[in-house]
Amino acid sequence: MGLITRHNIFLMENHNDTLLWWRKTNYRTLYNNRGYLFESLSAKQAGKNKLKEAENEYKKMLELDPQNPDFLIKLGNIHKIRKRWDEALLNYNNALKLNPNKEEALQNIGYIQLVNKNIDNGIENLKKALSLKPDNPVTHSYLGLAYIKKEDYNEAMRETRRAINLGLFAHPPLRWRLVFIYFKKGLYDRMFDELKAAFITSYFALFWRIKWRLSRY
Repeated sequence: MGLITRHNIFLMENHNDTLLWWRKTNYRTLYNNRGYLFESLSAKQAGKNKLKEAENEYKKMLELDPQNPDFLIKLGNIHKIRKRWDEALLNYNNALKLNPNKEEALQNIGYIQLVNKNIDNGIENLKKALSLKPDNPVTHSYLGLAYIKKEDYNEAMRETRRAINLGLFAHPPLRWRLVFIYFKKGLYDRMFDELKAAFITSYFALFWRIKWRLSRY
């Protein structure tokens, strides 16, 4: 909208509807950008104080637009990072009440159910998420984890490989997961081949993590 001056604000104060629109539009952009920044960091990187700040940002957004499912999902994501499962589930379920086709909410509900050993319901919600967005590598990764918990190593291998092929090829935990799956299936040749990939991706992940930390000083 360009620069908002004190004079502009003074003029707009005589038009409540216009002022409310300006606040919603600009606050939505401000809070969403800041909140997403904190949400995208890991809990260790962001720290509790910054995650709390992100939580407050999204709560302010919901005060302005309480029927917005995306804001509910973002707030749920903050709770998920902080492992406040009940609060996260409440936000995700409220988002689905507003829009049943929110794939991210279904994905995260499924993940939380896995973490809390509600495996079958977790798989059901992850499959619902995939029906809405079949090529989401994170959902396939979660589903692979679910099948490991059920000791269905064929499905675990299939879903993990899909996650890798869809974009998570440089994600070390998935490579190590495949090593474990091949070991459990007795596929030792493939296990040793995957070990090489696991070590390489772990090395590069460590290299970039160190480089990122050094760049902060």
